[in-house]
Amino acid sequence: MVGLDVNASVSKTNLPQTFTEKIKDLFELGRSSEQIFRPIIDEATHHVDSNHELSRCITAIKGKVGCKMNHRSTSQPTASSIPRPKRFDDAEYRGIIDQLYERIPGKELEGHCKAIATDILINYEGFKWIEKGPEFRGTPFDFFGLKNGAPYIIELKASLKSFNAPGETQKWRMRELLRRIEYLNIALLQLKLNKAQYRIFYDEDMEILFNGTKAPFEPIEAWIRERLG
Repeated sequence: MVGLDVNASVSKTNLPQTFTEKIKDLFELGRSSEQIFRPIIDEATHHVDSNHELSRCITAIKGKVGCKMNHRSTSQPTASSIPRPKRFDDAEYRGIIDQLYERIPGKELEGHCKAIATDILINYEGFKWIEKGPEFRGTPFDFFGLKNGAPYIIELKASLKSFNAPGETQKWRMRELLRRIEYLNIALLQLKLNKAQYRIFYDEDMEILFNGTKAPFEPIEAWIRERLG
């Protein structure tokens, strides 16, 4: 299990000011306690003795941030808040990519891209190991892997010309897994094959997708009401 030893007996120093300010900044950006806990846990091992102590520190800092948490920004994500595209070497895969066509179904296309995705995750993004996810109905991810000692579920979205995102149901199922399994992390790997580009969202980046613009219900509601008279 990834995390601090709850029964650790060695006394450690309190959180330094720079670390405290980092947590404050994350709260002011609208992050929840859980969203802050996962990314900082490894760094926190140098300052606290247990998961419980770290949780107490985060809660105390949240209280100091106070009313700022009640005024989270509702503005739309900007281009600068979205991970920047990166290039991957497609020489080995150009034969596969050239055989793909624009109207190929998404899942079929992604099936041809498993080797590309594995190469990127291990050789570009630093994952220690990767395995394919289970084939249970409704599984909202394609890979399971380990990076910096932390477990990740990783969803793959591939396209010839664009970066695609998961649908609403899939995003809900991702969040539900994060809620159910402590210390689990998430990543979204997007491939734009014709340009040999990829973009990867990690935990904190995923909030843009989870909480970004959603299709409005009002037009749908009006359409139904019109037919109900």
